[in-house]
Amino acid sequence: MADQKTDIHEKIQHILTKNPVLIAGTMGFDKKPQLHKAERCFEENGVFYFAAAKCEAFYGEISAYPELVLCTYDAESGTLLRLRG
Repeated sequence: MADQKTDIHEKIQHILTKNPVLIAGTMGFDKKPQLHKAERCFEENGVFYFAAAKCEAFYGEISAYPELVLCTYDAESGTLLRLRG
C-alpha cells in the first residue's frame, strides 16, 4: 500500500512539475464559485505549496474559506489532475 501511495505521489509531482500553472477554484465572498490562477512553487515532505498574490481576492477567499480545488491538465498523458483540500 505504501508503494502505491508513493507511486501516486510521484505521478502528481511529475504532472505539477511539467504544468506549474494551476487553476484554483474557491468560494467567493458572494458564496459563488470563483477561478484563479495559482503557480506551483515546491513540494516538501509530501505537501505541495503554491503561490498566490496577497493583494488579490484569491488570498482573501482562501483565508475566509480555506477549502479549494487545484486543477491542471497534462496534454502529454491526457491527465486532468484535481487536488482538493
